[in-house]
Amino acid sequence: SEELMLAAPQIAFSAGAACASGDKTPSAVLLALGLTPEQARATVRFGLSRLTTAEEVERAGEVIAGALARLRRAAGRA
Repeated sequence: SEELMLAAPQIAFSAGAACASGDKTPSAVLLALGLTPEQARATVRFGLSRLTTAEEVERAGEVIAGALARLRRAAGRA
C-alpha cells in the first residue's frame, strides 16, 4: 500500500482501514470481512465528499491502475 501511495503522489489516499490507522497489524474489521492478513495489509482507502465529481473518481482510478501496473512490472509480476 505504501509503495502504491509513493507511486501515485498526485492522489490523496491512505493505507489500511481507518480503524487501524497507523497500526501495521491487519485490521480486525477487514479480517472479519474475509480478507487474508496479506490482503488486509494491502488495502487502501479514499475519502470522498459531496463535492467530489465522477470525473475525479475516474481519474483517480486511472492513476492508481497505472501506478499499480508500473509497480507490478517492476516486480516482474505483470
